[in-house]
Amino acid sequence: MRELEAMFSRSDSAGIAIVCGEVSGMEGIDMDIKNDLTGALYGDFQEMIRRNLPGLAIRLVQATTRSNGAHWYYRCAVTEGSHHLASRPTIEEERKENPEDNIKVLIETCGEKGIIIVPPTPGYTFVQHDFSCLPVITAEEREQLLSVGRLFHQPKQNETEKWDRKYQTSQNYLSDDSPFDDYNKSKDVADVTIKLLEQHGWEIVETTPEKTVFRRPGHTDHHTSGDYNHKMNLFGVFSTSTQFKAHKGYKPSAVFAILECNSDFTLASKKLIQMGYGIPYKKQR
Repeated sequence: MRELEAMFSRSDSAGIAIVCGEVSGMEGIDMDIKNDLTGALYGDFQEMIRRNLPGLAIRLVQATTRSNGAHWYYRCAVTEGSHHLASRPTIEEERKENPEDNIKVLIETCGEKGIIIVPPTPGYTFVQHDFSCLPVITAEEREQLLSVGRLFHQPKQNETEKWDRKYQTSQNYLSDDSPFDDYNKSKDVADVTIKLLEQHGWEIVETTPEKTVFRRPGHTDHHTSGDYNHKMNLFGVFSTSTQFKAHKGYKPSAVFAILECNSDFTLASKKLIQMGYGIPYKKQR
């Protein structure tokens, strides 16, 4: 008690933080709401937890932060290092302000050796429970909770655009005549891509108006591995155990090339032409 009194009597004492991971057994989820452009991130995240994990939702300790963000706290026998669950590409205005800023983090974990600020630090307030009833959750519950966070990841679209430009150029296609562009713009491309992923062992675990969420082929303890964003027309994965790069966005033509042609885009262009997409280069002149 005397040690605590001495610590908080210092003039530079600003608040309380907890070291997460093995030393405390605690892990936290940090949502940076100021980076959300939709205004719906917090509400949608809360609703998805309540809908999919009702028993867990009412047990988590929750707090608001000084920057109008949100924290969720819990204990679990399984802890990992801190990592991003969801982020979004920066918009043009943000890149003008900071050209090196390519992503904005939306949701991340505070894990092993990470430090998370907690109430009663000024600006931090409990909104559900407090540390007197910090829940101990199972490894499965933890993975399900993190999987909900991953659903809000927005892959970098320019990653696929670079792929498209590279292979259109290599095949001498005009932009409007490219089989890749034609395929990406086709009316039923979302349904076709989802069916293609299923044919290659990807399992649908949830469907929302915005996303179709998948679990990767093969054995995995993770509840989700990636999703197809209907609005952005992009497929992205969280797992590092697939032929897709984690946290990159893939247009349907890239998904087709990777799954059906073993990442051979030259072969993919020929197959798409045979399927009726685009105009063969010789017919463009």
